[in-house]
Amino acid sequence: DGLQAVIKVFDKNLFMETQERIYYEAARFLVLFSDLNDEYLHLMVKYDGVKGLRHLLESPFPLLHNEGLKTLNKVYSASPNYHEVIAKAEIIEPLTKLLSSSDKDVKAQSYILFGNLTQSPECVVEMKKFNSYQIIEGILNANLLDDNLTIVAKKICSILKPDCE
Repeated sequence: DGLQAVIKVFDKNLFMETQERIYYEAARFLVLFSDLNDEYLHLMVKYDGVKGLRHLLESPFPLLHNEGLKTLNKVYSASPNYHEVIAKAEIIEPLTKLLSSSDKDVKAQSYILFGNLTQSPECVVEMKKFNSYQIIEGILNANLLDDNLTIVAKKICSILKPDCE
């Protein structure tokens, strides 16, 4: 019941100055909760908590980005059944924006997660909606990635490009 109450915070429009802070703290609770054990991770996913992680990706703080990315990678790895959950969680757009982050850890985590998500047809559909291929191609053309991330980015592009116009 407590977990469901925290997740329901994201469904409410809180009209106060601290709304973003409440969202960040609720999302951070989901990170901590899901880190306790696999059963709690599954409960967080079952009750649609993955959507709440979006607030960490949309924050202006790299520390929160890293927490969200770490948990999303954990969700992705936990079960192939969760790939569709991630696709529906509205995280592809903020994740795409993080691909050009100036923080090295955030950028690396973003490319790893993005690369993993290209294995999910549902996620690829979402990536196409946000012009992810064009963004990654622009980053590649500007030589803004180290060698390892360049390899990951090229792999992502090879998956997305045939489906892009």
